[in-house]
Amino acid sequence: VKVLWTGGDKIGMFSGEASTAVYVTNLSTPSAQAKFGRTSDSKAVKVGERYHAVYPSSAIIKWGSQSDIEELVNPFCYVNVPKQQTAEKGSWDKKAAVLYASSETEQFNFSHAVAYLRFEVTDQTGDFLSVRLQSNNGETLSDSQVGLKCHSEGGLEYISSTSASDFVTLRNAAGSSFETGAYYMAILPGEFTAGLTLVFSSKEGLVAEKTLDPLALKAGEVGDCGPIESLTFTEGLTPLEVGTVYMENGVNQGVVYWVDPDNPYKGKIISASSSEAMDWSDGTIWTAKIESQEDGLANYNQFNSSDVYTSQKEKYYALQYCENLRENLGGNWYLPAPKEIRTLFQMYYGLSEIPA
Repeated sequence: VKVLWTGGDKIGMFSGEASTAVYVTNLSTPSAQAKFGRTSDSKAVKVGERYHAVYPSSAIIKWGSQSDIEELVNPFCYVNVPKQQTAEKGSWDKKAAVLYASSETEQFNFSHAVAYLRFEVTDQTGDFLSVRLQSNNGETLSDSQVGLKCHSEGGLEYISSTSASDFVTLRNAAGSSFETGAYYMAILPGEFTAGLTLVFSSKEGLVAEKTLDPLALKAGEVGDCGPIESLTFTEGLTPLEVGTVYMENGVNQGVVYWVDPDNPYKGKIISASSSEAMDWSDGTIWTAKIESQEDGLANYNQFNSSDVYTSQKEKYYALQYCENLRENLGGNWYLPAPKEIRTLFQMYYGLSEIPA
């Protein structure tokens, strides 16, 4: 994946301080190499043993530092890989295509910090206004505050935050249909074990899907979907609403108690199959500390991998109840984490804030 610098491109540089020094290039024609000069409204980068730089400078949220296992301090750069990206025929959204470089001199060799997914619109594809790429197993595709740990040897380690998203949406700046040509979506590198799905939306609000096979992408790699064949649009999903019953294949699955503010089609439900009070267990004590205050599914997986539970499932009534729901209704039923319980409490009683 080749990159040409253009006039006005800005990089953010760092060396031992929490602030970012911004540098800009004034190229008259695109070039694979460029000289950058400090902008008038930012201070010069501090002289240090090693410099770090990120493009575009607008993607940088903040710099920090954290010791690794060898007790060597390496800088953290928190950047934004946006979940809403603007289509650029034959290329990608510059704001999403994060590049990184590290050097002990004034010569920098930038490398991609993100991966890409490419697809091609043909005369047979059909009209659509936007395309949404989503992971089928919940892997992170974008993040408004992903941490890039910059190792001295130039490698990157990714630390995702709680603002991570499992989708990226691409649309034209003018809101128009996509023209024929190739398009790219910038995503965080990773292994997508259940594949990815492209969801195309028409101006009538209909959708068409294309499922991709499992794949793994490293930084700078491109997953090529090839030409998109003729799309068959169907009625789209109905956005979820808190307090309503969620139906699937005509079966009452439960009541919606939380909807993702960034994705109205993603939410959480509570089972309505029983209103009886239930003991956690027959008195058997669970001694391990739960892993998460926010993620009940992670806690459930912790329980399921524990010999304490698997050797005596019949004694833990609540966990067994979740397994029965999974067998009868499908889905990933689990016991809520403390924060999820507070969210449920807030919805049920109509509170404006979640109680502590």
